[in-house]
Amino acid sequence: MVKLKRFFIENKFIFFILISTLILRLVFFNRFNGIWWDSAVYIGMAKSMFGTFGFWEFLRPIGLPFIFGIFWKLGLDVVFVGKIFEVICNLGIIYLVYLLGKKIFDKRVALVASFVLAFNALFFFLGFRLYSSIPATFFILFAYYLILKGGFRNSVLAGFLAGFAMLIRYPVAFLLIPLSLKLGWDVIKRRAKSIRRFLGFNLTAFAMLGVYLYYNYIKFGDAFISLKAGLSSISTNHGVPVLITQYDWFYIVFLFLFFNFLLVFFVNGLYHFFKKMNEKKLFFVLLPMLIFGGFLQLFVSMREERYTTPILFAICLIIGLGFVNFKFKKVRYILLALYLVVSFTTFGFLPYTNDVLPFYAEENVPELLEFCPENVRVASSSPLAAVHWNNVQPYYGSWTTPQIKSQVNSIDCIFYSSCDYEGVFPLDYFKRYYDVVFYDNSSWCDEYVLRNKNV
Repeated sequence: MVKLKRFFIENKFIFFILISTLILRLVFFNRFNGIWWDSAVYIGMAKSMFGTFGFWEFLRPIGLPFIFGIFWKLGLDVVFVGKIFEVICNLGIIYLVYLLGKKIFDKRVALVASFVLAFNALFFFLGFRLYSSIPATFFILFAYYLILKGGFRNSVLAGFLAGFAMLIRYPVAFLLIPLSLKLGWDVIKRRAKSIRRFLGFNLTAFAMLGVYLYYNYIKFGDAFISLKAGLSSISTNHGVPVLITQYDWFYIVFLFLFFNFLLVFFVNGLYHFFKKMNEKKLFFVLLPMLIFGGFLQLFVSMREERYTTPILFAICLIIGLGFVNFKFKKVRYILLALYLVVSFTTFGFLPYTNDVLPFYAEENVPELLEFCPENVRVASSSPLAAVHWNNVQPYYGSWTTPQIKSQVNSIDCIFYSSCDYEGVFPLDYFKRYYDVVFYDNSSWCDEYVLRNKNV
């Protein structure tokens, strides 16, 4: 009891940060009631993985659908529980940054870094989305902390967590490189039991990847089909940034927009960082930032703010180092307060429900479920149908008339939005076989829900 009391007293400031951010997240929890495209795909894949429903996009990693699938199989509300899971991971990242900061630098740096991350507009915003960035970052940072702690068991567990993070989001694999290099460096330096730790981490991490490759081979006949499709997508397609539209200077604009005045501390932090370089700083802060940042800049054509999430911790730790070593103490607290103001202002410009189509809005779903029950076969121009309906056949992008006509008798309901569909939709043809049970054009799109007359 005494030890527990001492623990809370010694760490009271980080708990204050965690409780404050938790309260803020609860306040904003219901404002983020829109499900975005990728989130709906993960839910559709979850239903496919754990049942005979849903659909599958093989270019997506399976980690997040696996987690959502467990929620769905247990009969839980995937959206509600999924958002709780994301918030828990969000808070977990803040605490892990604190733990990493204490081990790599000191407690003061750790607290400032956690504070900066906790109230960062982008990080706060992503904590409400059913996206892969936050969970993947949580698991990889957990692996970093375990490697820092040392020990064979921690290395094996770190390998499992890092491997799972990679299965949630492919690019996180680049953050495994610094860990392997650190353990390899320990082997070169002939440190006690270093070979066991090196093998324990790497074999466990790549065993996770091996299971995934085998799964792809059994399901698709090509072990690398998902990895190839995913890498092709991020290297050829353009992303959809939330706020930033300047592609050439994307990451520079990103730093100014989401860290603004704190870049003064970042520059100062870099100076002190290199002034007293050591192994921990090199392998757990500098290399992750350089390797992952270089990957984003050189190989990823899709420029979106959320892709930077896995290295926000390194940026915040350097800012924390610069803050602690900044000579003008009064100025630094003024800048920190100004950062909060600008962060919440920036947060106010971030979208809440802009990807919700009218026929997937919560107020319309109960009525539509009377016409199209959740287990009937649905063809949809958007994956959003998978959130409330189970047996979804997605036709977004291009849907040819012969494809549609050939399945008239087997499709019970059609969800169509002109904003998602490329080509001419044969509405007049469908009206012979389907009744229009919903229509809306308030979102600048023609939205139709059609119900088969034989249902």
